[in-house]
Amino acid sequence: METTNTCEFFCDFVDVIKSLLTTRQLYILDGRFGITGEKKTLKRLSKELKISPERVRQIEYTARRILKYRGRSKNLQELLRRNPEWLPRMKSGLHKKVSHENSSCWL
Repeated sequence: METTNTCEFFCDFVDVIKSLLTTRQLYILDGRFGITGEKKTLKRLSKELKISPERVRQIEYTARRILKYRGRSKNLQELLRRNPEWLPRMKSGLHKKVSHENSSCWL
């Protein structure tokens, strides 16, 4: 039951992320962080996309900035409101990452 809720949350979370980013931004973040496969270098991604490594870095930076600031979007806020266990916990004024043993189910 816990695993199903976790997977549903991550599927919804991925859908929200997909709505915020372009296909190219998603592809670059996926490649750089190895979300659905192996991690790729800037050089390798630049060859695949036929753009310069600097342009790949710029697109990655933009995508990360979008996620950081647009992460406060209504869709994401609603998703986290429905799943409060995924919100960061506060301790002594510092955010602490929440770890979950079933977090790999979305990969």
